[in-house]
Amino acid sequence: MIKEESQEEVKVEREGVEEDTHTETDDDTPMELSREEDKEGKKRRDYSRKKKSDSRTCSGSESAPESPSASDAERQHRLWRKSVMLVYSRLCAHKYASLFLRPITDEEAPGYSVVVKRPMDLTTIRRNIDAGNIRTTAEFQRDVLLMLSNALLYNSSSHSVYSMAREMHEEAQLALGMLLAAQAHAGL
Repeated sequence: MIKEESQEEVKVEREGVEEDTHTETDDDTPMELSREEDKEGKKRRDYSRKKKSDSRTCSGSESAPESPSASDAERQHRLWRKSVMLVYSRLCAHKYASLFLRPITDEEAPGYSVVVKRPMDLTTIRRNIDAGNIRTTAEFQRDVLLMLSNALLYNSSSHSVYSMAREMHEEAQLALGMLLAAQAHAGL
């Protein structure tokens, strides 16, 4: 008897509590969870996708779809980024890339900040691409060549880093030339 009463109390408590009917999914689309009773009186769950609301509109009205030029620009940017990242990966795979992976400090190279006014490294280039600070091939080329020119500027021609930077500079010029030719051929 006690067992039956406690089940009834639980049932009453469940009915009085308002349940959250939204369920999160992996694709960030909220799902509406509704509970309906079937023929036998058992509750069923119904999972159906809700349309995402457009945060750009204040009212609940439908907004116009994005213009074709916006989607074309996004597609062009994705293609550009993919081609630039191929060159970036090639530079990172170079045998001397480890010298250029992170910013140079004055502890590693005394007086570096006095000689080099605009330091650049591969990690900073990648961060700038990801953040959208580098959006053109010319900007990418500028930063890659700046990074290598800084090494040539700071180190004397008899230093091993100078010869390594020179070799990597030649490789970068070749890769960038191929990138520019491919983009010209593709009409980008």
